[in-house]
Amino acid sequence: MKVWIIGLDGATFKSIDLLVKKGILPNFKYLFQNGCRAILKSTMPFFTGPAWVSMVTGVNPGKHGIFNFTKRIKGESKRRVLSSQDIKCPKIWNILNQYNKKTGMLNIPMTYPSEEVNGFMITGMMSPEINDKVSYPKNLIYEIDRYVNGYIIDIPVILEKHQSDLSIIDKLNECLFKRYKAVEFLLDNYDLDFFMVVFVILDRLHHLFWKILIHEQFVDNSFYKKVKEKLIESYSHVDEIVGKIIQRMDDKTVLFITSDHGFGDLKKGFYLNNWLISKNILRLKTRNTFKSIILSLLSERQISFIKKFIPRKLIADYKEKLLEDIIDYSKTIAYSAHSLEQGMYVNDKENKQQLLKRFLPKSHFIGVPLWTRLQIYLSILLIMDMS
Repeated sequence: MKVWIIGLDGATFKSIDLLVKKGILPNFKYLFQNGCRAILKSTMPFFTGPAWVSMVTGVNPGKHGIFNFTKRIKGESKRRVLSSQDIKCPKIWNILNQYNKKTGMLNIPMTYPSEEVNGFMITGMMSPEINDKVSYPKNLIYEIDRYVNGYIIDIPVILEKHQSDLSIIDKLNECLFKRYKAVEFLLDNYDLDFFMVVFVILDRLHHLFWKILIHEQFVDNSFYKKVKEKLIESYSHVDEIVGKIIQRMDDKTVLFITSDHGFGDLKKGFYLNNWLISKNILRLKTRNTFKSIILSLLSERQISFIKKFIPRKLIADYKEKLLEDIIDYSKTIAYSAHSLEQGMYVNDKENKQQLLKRFLPKSHFIGVPLWTRLQIYLSILLIMDMS
C-alpha cells in the first residue's frame, strides 16, 4: 500500500462546499462522493507553523516544541527564526524510513534545512533562497529549478499592498503551476511508498480576499467582481491539479487531502499585553527611551496620520518588537511574547500560581478563556461557562 497526502494550507469546507454546490470543483465533488470527509481540530495556536508540524509528527505543540515561526532567545529580547532542527520528535518519514519505506516530501512548512531521507525532500515555507540545504539530495532542487524554468519556494503577501493588486493572484497561480510541475517530475523519477506535497495558494488568497470569496454582497463592486472571478479561477486550478494527482494513483494508493487550519471572518480581537499592563502584571522600563516614546504613540494615539502611509502589518510587527525590547522583565509577572503564539509567558512558578489564583476563576469576565499549558496539551481542558 502507498500513501499520498495533498496538503492545502488554509483550506476549509466553508469555501470548498460553496463552490462545489455551484459546480465549479468537480474533482472535490468526486472525492466527497467516493471518499469520506471530516472537520479536523487544528492546534493551539491554530496556524501554519505548529499545525503542519503536528500533522507530520502526530503530537501537539507542547511535545514537538513549535509554537510560532520564531522564538525568543532566552535572556534576550531578540528572536530567532525556527527551523526543522527545533522539532523535538520524529516525523512520519523518519519512522517510515526505519522500516525501509521510501518517502518523498515537497514544500512542507518548517522542514528547512532539509534532512537526509530514503527518497527526497524539498523544503517549504520559511526556506530562504534556493541553496544546497533546500533539498535532499542537495542537487535535486537545481534539477527542478531548471525543469520548471525557475522554481518558486514561496510568495509572501502583504495585506495593504496586495489587496488592491490583482497581479498577486497571477503570481500565486504561477507558483501553483510550477509546484505541480515539480510534482510531475518527482513522481516520474521516484517510486515512493509515501508522498506528501503542500500547496499554499488558498491560504494566501484567503488572507487577502476571504470576505470577497464568501460574501455575495461584494460582487456589486466591479473590482470585487473581478477579484471573485480570479479567486474562482484559482480554486479551479487547485481542483484540476487534485484531479491530475488522482489520475496518477493506482488501486494500491490511499489519498489524504488535509489542511492545517480553516478560515473565517475576524469579529473581534483581544490585546493581551495591553490588558496585562492595565493590571500591572506587565511592567515597562520607566526611562523615556526613543522606543518607549514611539510605542506609547503607537498604542495610545493610534498614529492615525502615519497609518495612512505605513502598512498595518508592519506597524503591528514593529510594535511587538518594541514591546519586547522595553519590557522590564525583573518586575513583570507575565507577558505575551508574540501575537501568533496566543499565550503568555510567566516568569517563575511563584508568579504562575499567583496569576492562576488571581485570574483563572475570573477569566470569562474578560471574554477570553484562560488555560494552563498542561490543560491544553494534556487535553484536560477546563470547561468554563462563557455565557
